[in-house]
Amino acid sequence: MADFNCKIGGIMWRVKFVKSSEISRTAWGTCDHPPGRRPTICIRASMTPAQRIDTIIHETLHAALPLLDEAAVRSTATDIARVLTKSGYRHAE
Repeated sequence: MADFNCKIGGIMWRVKFVKSSEISRTAWGTCDHPPGRRPTICIRASMTPAQRIDTIIHETLHAALPLLDEAAVRSTATDIARVLTKSGYRHAE
């Protein structure tokens, strides 16, 4: 997957797909909190498509709604990922 920039919550974010060695062994993704001059979301590159969409949604929720607690982010991201998958969404690679 190619890295890209996108606006989330009115702020330009960098979304990077990183090697497993560049991210905590216990994390699928990370989101800068609070966002600095160059806010970044990192997504582990080596995941299944289902894990990837869930993680992208999860980290985007953190960026857009930083006051949401982890449990709310986790359940909401998984629900959205499930709806997209059941609706036939597939990421073209």
